[in-house]
Amino acid sequence: MSAGIYNFTIEQGTTVVKQFTYKDASGNPVDLSGYSASMQIRSAYTSSGDPISSFTGSSAASGSEGLSIITSGTGSAKGTVELRINATTTSNYTFTSAVYDLEIKKTLDGTVSRLLQGSIALSPEVTKG
Repeated sequence: MSAGIYNFTIEQGTTVVKQFTYKDASGNPVDLSGYSASMQIRSAYTSSGDPISSFTGSSAASGSEGLSIITSGTGSAKGTVELRINATTTSNYTFTSAVYDLEIKKTLDGTVSRLLQGSIALSPEVTKG
């Protein structure tokens, strides 16, 4: 299955919480138990060196900065990866636009799948501190 395209905006100086639900071809949430997730934000797809931001996570509790995989609950919750970026981090962003992708890795055999990719626009903050 090809990666989905999802473009979004980050409001500088705010806490970002995004939830992405991975569904199979029939529209049913995929159980992500036994997976980890990784995401990087870069200035361009061809950028080398350090990313603007890098996030990783697994089935750890949500609430801290990074990625959390939701493996309990019913319905779409089981197939959800949550991204959380703290306000302190977003206030330091200086890009106008950037790109990202979100990958999952199956712990058992190391299979990597790209779930999403796209662009991120930054809406500059007026209120400081």
